Amino acid sequence: MAEDFGPILTNTTMFLIEQGLDLRLVRIQLYELSDGQLALTSSQLLPVPDAEEFMVRPRSSAPTQRATRADAHRSRVARLVEAEALGRDQELQIVVPAQVKQDRERIADWLGADPLRTNVTWTSDISHPVKWAADDTTWSLGGLVRRVIELATGAPPAANVWGANWFVTDGHRLDQLADSLATRAQFDWGRLHELLGKVPAGRWTTPGDLAAIVGTAPQWLGRHLASCVECPNAWRVLGADGKARPGFAWSDPMNTRTQDEALRGEQVEFQADMADPAKRLTTTDLGDLVAVDD
Repeated sequence: MAEDFGPILTNTTMFLIEQGLDLRLVRIQLYELSDGQLALTSSQLLPVPDAEEFMVRPRSSAPTQRATRADAHRSRVARLVEAEALGRDQELQIVVPAQVKQDRERIADWLGADPLRTNVTWTSDISHPVKWAADDTTWSLGGLVRRVIELATGAPPAANVWGANWFVTDGHRLDQLADSLATRAQFDWGRLHELLGKVPAGRWTTPGDLAAIVGTAPQWLGRHLASCVECPNAWRVLGADGKARPGFAWSDPMNTRTQDEALRGEQVEFQADMADPAKRLTTTDLGDLVAVDD
């Protein structure tokens, strides 16, 4: 258990789980309420809840292991497509993962020599989910990574390729997003809705502050807010920088106000599009709201 896990530990754990070891990575978060009590939240990162279909056991033959790993990658792409986690034509970047050691600098230099080589867009097609700007062709994740390595080094990859690790959007790798979806789908958002209902007029907060209280990741809480029609006071949730959230929309299509306009109507001042930080409800403040009713 830890607050966070680095890529080396995460990938080592995945390898050991495939060998049949019973391991868990559990993220824990601790915060203090106003009365001094400590609250602890936890979430399992590995194995993800629906990972059993691609866990490889020691008895598996080499061909079976290769096929199972392929199924795992297809499962990740399918999960992203079915959950509409990425918008069609959303931009991604190809980034050499930290755990890649062989020819790392050579591959990175080749990618950096032409901006088109790192740019891809999401197609929402399970078989060929990305379109590479360098050749205007659609690819599977692993297929494109293998092509990049061949062009950069003049030889095919020396090891198995985990394609989803190489693609990043909004600061998150595709494998991380896909593996979080199972937890996201099972998450009970009722506590968030209850907490949002307690955010008073004239105050604002952020997805990160809310996520620390309800026990989920800020990016998934933000995505839930973007599509939720049951979230009260959603206009009082701004970005971490105090600015309006991109894509914010009211559940009532007749309401055309911006978040800034709605909050200004509640006496929240803005400077350079940023809300008054003195009116922000931090994680501690939100914890106080929960403690009052508890």
